[in-house]
Amino acid sequence: MKLYLVRHGQSAVQSLGVHQSIDVTLSKKGRDQAKLVASRLKNKEINVIFSSPFPRAKETADIIAQVLDKKVVIRDELKEAIWPSEIIGLHHSAPESKKIRSELEKNAHDPDFKYSDEESFNELVKRSKRFLDHLIRKYKDKNVLCVSHGFIQKITVGIIVFEEEFSSNIYNKFKRNSWMENTGITEVEHTDENGWTLHTWNDKTHLENQALTLIFAVKHKQD
Repeated sequence: MKLYLVRHGQSAVQSLGVHQSIDVTLSKKGRDQAKLVASRLKNKEINVIFSSPFPRAKETADIIAQVLDKKVVIRDELKEAIWPSEIIGLHHSAPESKKIRSELEKNAHDPDFKYSDEESFNELVKRSKRFLDHLIRKYKDKNVLCVSHGFIQKITVGIIVFEEEFSSNIYNKFKRNSWMENTGITEVEHTDENGWTLHTWNDKTHLENQALTLIFAVKHKQD
């Protein structure tokens, strides 16, 4: 099984530096990004498309599905890691936001820690493993596309790469020292012989090609 993990396009509030709510949709740039990644994936043999239920991911998946002529299947396991509700809507620089994130960071070593109503690390791992097990059971000979979010995708890749050694300490180092662009593609593969293998991380060639095309067009116009 080949598994393509795609982060959603830019959301309508992502550039504002606030903690996003569940119901945020895509910006115009996010919709354009989704169209670009859809064109990129058109050459892949995708058998099924799964999506997070959050609108910014579902909208991205729908744009891709229209190009690939596939239906989108919603899976709750793909939703983004849930933040404490007290932080939603706050700017990252707000005092209350800094206080909450400081408390989360201070307790990051505890896989069961919760500030309030968010998910713990262990809960995130549990739901991600549940979805990966489902894929292996039901889609072992298929090519699967999953459209979701940065944090939960890092959890998923962490499970794949570090296996039983994956811990909250490893995850916190991993998420700080890695980046996932909007609509970046991460490709992994599962076989009976080798288990999981990570092939590519955050492939954003489709976005870079667009930037080069725009630069060339502007330069050509100036010339």
